Amino acid sequence: MSSGVFLENLRYISSLGRYNTERRPVIRQYFANRISDSEFTYEKLDVAEIREFASQKQSRAKDTSPDFEEIFEESLLTLPEDINSQDFQRHLLFRYSHLEEPLSDQDEFAISDLLSFEALLRDTILEESEPILSDLNRFESKEDYADFSNIEEPSKQFQQTWNRRVTLSRKEIIKSFVEGTLPDDPTIDPSRHQERIETAQDILEFLSHSGENSPLDFFSNPVFQVKESEERKIVVPFPEVLLTTAQYRIEEYVGQFKQVQAVENREKGGVVEELAQELLQQIPSRNFVKEFEYIHDPNPGEADGLLFFEDSYWVAEVKSHPIFRKIPNRVELIKSRFTQKVTQAADQIQNTLGGTV
Repeated sequence: MSSGVFLENLRYISSLGRYNTERRPVIRQYFANRISDSEFTYEKLDVAEIREFASQKQSRAKDTSPDFEEIFEESLLTLPEDINSQDFQRHLLFRYSHLEEPLSDQDEFAISDLLSFEALLRDTILEESEPILSDLNRFESKEDYADFSNIEEPSKQFQQTWNRRVTLSRKEIIKSFVEGTLPDDPTIDPSRHQERIETAQDILEFLSHSGENSPLDFFSNPVFQVKESEERKIVVPFPEVLLTTAQYRIEEYVGQFKQVQAVENREKGGVVEELAQELLQQIPSRNFVKEFEYIHDPNPGEADGLLFFEDSYWVAEVKSHPIFRKIPNRVELIKSRFTQKVTQAADQIQNTLGGTV
């Protein structure tokens, strides 16, 4: 991936995504479709080609009804703008905290370190934005907004400024990670310092694009390692993907280790149930009863919770099947798995209500 054209194209499509905020989903989709093509490596991109891709996409949408996979892919492409990265990072730290020890036992990097590394990359690129990067493409009419091909090229100054943002020194990022995850103590054992360097290197390799051709691969591998002037650099064309889509990568990571996956399978139900119950208790004007036991023939049991309002009550049943393991590479499996879990929950809710809903 050391081709000069490849690096130039990465930066160019990144600047288009930054400048055309409302068109990021279609720009990301174009990128996902083209990243494995040899043309992306050897032929310079032009905005006209991306406009044509967007126009064809819009025409197809008008002529045919989208299927589930297309709808789900659309939702994935807009997801990075819909999630608060800091809140989601805290959620994921709690969600997977039970796997820290099993991963450590196998001498693998911790999920908390993975999230810290993603946060470091994201903050380095997106925080303290320069004034020119706030001058974005804005639609002047409803017609402009409705036209998918309304994608404008930013000024050269904008592109140059943004290019510097998304192109990072590999050495400096690793240094920042080490300094940010070790205590400020001059007496610290040098082996700890080396361990932190190796952890950063392992995480960077895990996040980096491998060259494999799979749908929406940049969601799983959002980082590109390149060489520029003999220096090893990191390029993150869509930094909004960092943290906001981290759960996909965590599930892929956990799935690599049989023993760790076994712990996750055993513990995830209780963890997800606790998260859901805490969320339900934040709803105003309600009374919430968790782990509600009921006794009636023929099927006594327990509901995860009951939520009472003045004129209604709701049964809560939490399911924790990890559909994220199928995203983004196995979208076709999600609908059947999701439907199965919803059906199971509905059956349990019906039993809680004594057979009537």
